[in-house]
Order: sequence, then C-alpha cells, then structure tokens
Amino acid sequence: MPPEVDASGRRHLVMALAANAASAAVKLAAFSVTGAAVLLSEGLHSVADCGNQAALMLGHRGASAPASAVHPLGRGRARYLWAFVVVVVVFGGGAIGSFVEATHRLLNPGHHPEIGLTLVALVATAVIEGVSFGSLVRAANVTRRAGEPLIGFISRSRDPDLPVLLVEDVSDLVGLGLALLGTLLADLTGVGALDAVASYLIAALLAGNAVFLGREMASLVLGEAPDHEVEEAVLAAVGTDRASWIATGVDAVHLGPDELLIIVEVSSGPDAADTARLHWFAGARERAEAASPMRSRVLFDVPTPKPDPGRTAEPGGGPPSSERRP
Repeated sequence: MPPEVDASGRRHLVMALAANAASAAVKLAAFSVTGAAVLLSEGLHSVADCGNQAALMLGHRGASAPASAVHPLGRGRARYLWAFVVVVVVFGGGAIGSFVEATHRLLNPGHHPEIGLTLVALVATAVIEGVSFGSLVRAANVTRRAGEPLIGFISRSRDPDLPVLLVEDVSDLVGLGLALLGTLLADLTGVGALDAVASYLIAALLAGNAVFLGREMASLVLGEAPDHEVEEAVLAAVGTDRASWIATGVDAVHLGPDELLIIVEVSSGPDAADTARLHWFAGARERAEAASPMRSRVLFDVPTPKPDPGRTAEPGGGPPSSERRP
C-alpha cells in the first residue's frame, strides 16, 4: 500500500509557495523601477525558494508511488531525498550567489537609486514572510513538546517539510533585515562597503543553514529511529502474552515520515506448541501495529536453534541418523 501523503504537509508547501511567489513579484517589480541590485538579489532568492517548494512537492509525489519489485518497502524516503537536494542546491547555491554578489558590491560600490521604493519593497516582503513564518510556527506547535525550543523541534522532527520551511523563512526574514539595514546605512553614510558586509552576512547565514539542515536531512535519508516512546510502547504491547514467545527488544526505523519498519526481537517462552506460537505471532503483530502511532510493517527476529553437538549429521548434509525416517 503506497504511503498516504500528509494533506497538511501539502497545504504548508502551497502556502509557502504562494508567499515566496508574492515576495518575488514585489521585489522584481520594484527592481524594474529602481534598478537596485539588492532587490534583484533578493528577488532571485525568492524565486529559488519557490523551486524549494516545488522540489518538496516532487518528494511527496515520489513517496506516494506503490511498492514494487525494485522498491519492495515503498519509496517513502523520496521526501527525505528531495529535501536533501533542496538543502544542498537552494541553501548552498544561495550562499555562493550571495557571496559573489557581496564581492561585486564591495568592488563596485554605488548609491542606491530610489532608496524609498527599495526600502518599501523590502519591508512589504518582510511582512509577507512574517505571516508565512507565523503560520508555520503554529503548525509546528501542534506536535512540538511543551517548552521545546524551535531548534529542538527541527532536529527531532522526522517530517522534512516543516523543518526546511521554518529554516527557510527564518533565513528570509534575517536576510531581509540585513539587506534593509545594509541598504539604509550605505545610503545614509555613503559607505558602500556596508551594503557588501550585509551581503556577506547573508551568505554566511545561508551556508550555516545548508550545513545544519544538510546533516539533518542526510540522517533521515540514512534512516532514523522513531522517538524512544514509540519503541517502548510497541515492546510493552507485544510482550503482554508470554506463553509462547517473549519480546526482548524492538528496533524501528522510519521508511518515511509516516511509516515505520519495526523489528521485534523475541525469545522462546514456556509453551512449545506450534499452534500456540503461530497464534501468538498473529496477535503480537496486531498489538504492535495498534501501539505504533503511524502505519507500520512488523517483522520478528526469531532465534535460530543451535544444533545438538552430541548428534552427528549424515553424510551429504542430511539430518542425524536418530531422526531419519524410513
């Protein structure tokens, strides 16, 4: 069964895409009038953010593909892969672009034309980004633990959409603030280097975000365990019937944001009847699936019986002679 795409995640992506598209339109329209390089740089940044949301949507689409012979466990990690691509390309590329722009401004300082319209455009887009960021914070608060800092939620989350969008909006807001401050100070003092310094700071911010989110998304691609409480709940549920098998441990890994692969380690119980053991496995799987907060595939790690060293196998690999049947 293909993973069910989280409708709220899609909604967040659409809202973020709309906000970035509006920001890009305002910045590029103001640039066409003023010719201010800062507006062109910020406008291209917003266009890149739109590509960010488009890539994350591709991840949703890939994750919805059904299991196949090539991908027997489904393609839920496609969302992690596309999120990693976004981090490397958008944040890393944005950092390089901002560094190049800062160097250009440093070598070619100049007065900002139409400073009033430039500042108005930057403030207007900051308002748009602020509204988008507020909606994302409210969405994060639904699953964020009481008193948990936002950075802790981003590190703990197994869903890539909200962390990437939150970091993106923070970068946009801080970047707009730095661009606004650098533009204003450069115009008031006549020192063009101040504008370049602001761009260098934006480049450093984007590079830091790329490193931080790159590590988080790479960890998800490699496969992360769920919260420890999930494993404890599954172990408690499976271990309630100790007649045939006893659950001794649980290993779980995310196949996607809303799907788990759960491996239950078991040891033999006192009831050796085969029918009782088969019945136990069926009930244990149902209990494990019910205890998991998300869709789960449950497997059992059963110990292999050790051969009796006192018996000798027949030539050719057959069973011991005492167990042969005519």
